[in-house]
Amino acid sequence: MNVILGQLGGLLLGSVPTIIFLVLLLVIYTYVVDKPLSKVLAERHSRTEGAIEKAKADIAQAEARTAEYEQRMREARMTVFKNQEAHRQVAVQARAAAVAETRNKAQAQVEKARAGIEQDKVTAQSGLEAESWRLRIFAPCCNQRRKVRREATDADLTLHPASSFSSGCIVFQRRFSSLRRQCSSRGKFFRS
Repeated sequence: MNVILGQLGGLLLGSVPTIIFLVLLLVIYTYVVDKPLSKVLAERHSRTEGAIEKAKADIAQAEARTAEYEQRMREARMTVFKNQEAHRQVAVQARAAAVAETRNKAQAQVEKARAGIEQDKVTAQSGLEAESWRLRIFAPCCNQRRKVRREATDADLTLHPASSFSSGCIVFQRRFSSLRRQCSSRGKFFRS
């Protein structure tokens, strides 16, 4: 076993420069390769993951702006609808006022027409009453005229069948003039 231990000791001694070289290689690797590589990987990770997080933040900000925009649009629509409703109410009130004014004018015209009709009715009644009084006075006279006219016409036709119409009228006028004078003397007193 001594031999094995001796061989191991020699082997260990021969491996010391290899161990130092490996340790030195490890230190150089750590400072030259590992640290810059770790920085680059961290920076790469921060750029990719950071970009994703920044994109998420931008998306959230855009959604907030979109919600704010939609809220403003709703408020603007409500304002427009309120203005339209106010204008509609004003138009309805103006229309109602115009209808009421027109109705009042029409009612006034109807009342004026009724008053005119009533006035015409009173005038017509008074005229009819006056006419009825005049007819009461002149009716006997007119009836008498009609009777004389009929008699005169019958007499002229029987007496002068061959005479012309104008000569018959002249005869009729002569016979009728005395009757007319009688009726007109009565009518002068009652004429208006």
